[in-house]
Amino acid sequence: MESVIAAIWVILGISFIIFIHELGHFLACRAFGIRVRRFYLGFAPKIRIGKKVIPLKIFSFKRGGTEYGVGLVLFGGFVDVEGQDPTKPRKGAPWEFLSKKPWQRAVVLVAGSAMNAVSAFLFFAVAFSIGVRLTRPVVGLVDVGAPAWRAGIQPGDEITEMNGQPVREFLELATNIALLPEGSEVELTVRSPDGTVRKVRVKPVPDPLGRGLTIGVMPVAPIVEKFEADSAAAKAGIKRGDIITAISFYDRIVGKRRQVAIKDVRRLRTILSQHVEPGAEVVLTVRRDGKQLKIPVRTAVGVEKRVARLGMLNTTEFIVEELRPGSPLKKLLKAGDRLLKADGVEIRTYYDILKAASDGTVTITLSNDGRTRQITLTEEQVLLLEEDVKWKDYVARRVEVGYVLEGSAAAEAGIKRGDVIVEVDGRKVESFSWFADYVSRSGGKAMVLTVLRNGRRISLTAKPRPVRYAKIGIAFGMHRMLYRTDPISAMVMGAKRTWLWAKRVFLVIRGLFARTVAAKHLSGPVGIISISYAFAKLGLGTLLYLLGLISINLAIVNLLPIPVLDGGHLMFVAIEKLRGKPVSPSTQVAAQLVGLFVLLALIVFVTYNDVLRLVQTP
Repeated sequence: MESVIAAIWVILGISFIIFIHELGHFLACRAFGIRVRRFYLGFAPKIRIGKKVIPLKIFSFKRGGTEYGVGLVLFGGFVDVEGQDPTKPRKGAPWEFLSKKPWQRAVVLVAGSAMNAVSAFLFFAVAFSIGVRLTRPVVGLVDVGAPAWRAGIQPGDEITEMNGQPVREFLELATNIALLPEGSEVELTVRSPDGTVRKVRVKPVPDPLGRGLTIGVMPVAPIVEKFEADSAAAKAGIKRGDIITAISFYDRIVGKRRQVAIKDVRRLRTILSQHVEPGAEVVLTVRRDGKQLKIPVRTAVGVEKRVARLGMLNTTEFIVEELRPGSPLKKLLKAGDRLLKADGVEIRTYYDILKAASDGTVTITLSNDGRTRQITLTEEQVLLLEEDVKWKDYVARRVEVGYVLEGSAAAEAGIKRGDVIVEVDGRKVESFSWFADYVSRSGGKAMVLTVLRNGRRISLTAKPRPVRYAKIGIAFGMHRMLYRTDPISAMVMGAKRTWLWAKRVFLVIRGLFARTVAAKHLSGPVGIISISYAFAKLGLGTLLYLLGLISINLAIVNLLPIPVLDGGHLMFVAIEKLRGKPVSPSTQVAAQLVGLFVLLALIVFVTYNDVLRLVQTP
């Protein structure tokens, strides 16, 4: 019953947003004396039974020359304006839409989006009065080498102020940084998990996805948000809201049991995907209600059928480019250091260092400026090599095997550490990335590899397999809070949130036109309803917040200069004003057909991706 009620709220909410948009057009028409033939809540399609045409409506009535009604399809609404279609005969009457001055028509066209902006403000204001679950500005992940990393910001830090202004949630922080002029520097107030407060200066950089500037942080943390179907963690007694702080497991790479502290989701995912044998038991340490609990979990066997692998790693180089400020490794390493050996064994992959450190410490031989020296690292310091060191980019121009996973397709084929793969199925191997892509697209078919080993060419047959990994069935979330305030403050927050989301929409649109944001990341009708349903189950306040978000999206997107949208009609009005005469009906129709085709194609595309995401999401 709860799910049915949530679904009803979603349908009513989205329908209300569409109706409010049409109401804006209707009120503007009335203000300028433009005649409206019909104004309906919902839709009233007509069906033909014999010679009789029956409109599917609940009721209707006429007043002042307008037919008001409620359609049987209770979703959205529509307004039928007199004299708006340039292809139909006109009477030239003063009450027709096209008889009005350009500025009046422009106001009518903008009115729908204006009403959506107002409704967004009201949605947000009411939502904050009821209470909304927001994401706290707590750092979950930090990209190595990013501005935040260089400033010493770490997972668990909470950013409380930006340039002296309070930061209430993560999205607010990300948006304000994204919209800064390039080259700007900001001062952030950071509170560590132990309560220590410090100020750091950060210079944001362009976001790789084209969403303005970024400092390289994300809010996803090792907090249990929800469970996948048939979740191994849920069966073991893990609960929503648990924070995973450590994992104990048998490491198939180093060949012994280890316990590792979990600072962020990235480390946990790496351990489960690479170090734990699928189906093996792990022990998760979780923080729940202030207590630390150890819970054994028998992992499931996850299979990524779309990707085939041989089960080996390529040889790489480890040259220090930069160290995180405040890192314990700064006393041992410096920029330019090249890691050569771990306990006397040549370092080809990170696993060589990790295996050597499994007894507690490892002696690393390194060189810099022609000089060789040795340092000793503890196992914990070896883990920091992944987080506190930015390594110089290494482009693998050949496939030189650095590690072979026991029991893998590569191991069964006889591939060994140090082998150089020069051909696959008679084709020259151009680079490691080319080879990896070839294997991935093989569909699991056997392939013949030509390998150089100790100066001899040998032929091996390998059959790639789907990627298998240890799966615990958890979707991780963020540090959330329930934000509720008094009605006056809620209205202020509503206005700020409307402006904040308007800026976010602008960033996405700018990214789409700059081709730095892919259309596959957009959501269509299916995605919007799916997300709305999930929000509805989090409470009325959170659903209203999402409806405010959808409203401001509709307000802005509908004003884009695309024919068939209000923004397209505005474009025709602007051209008419500049030329002194309207655009010909044939040109408008042609442009609208193109616009309609593009819009429908986009809707089909994003709907396909929505469905694909739903199917692929457990």
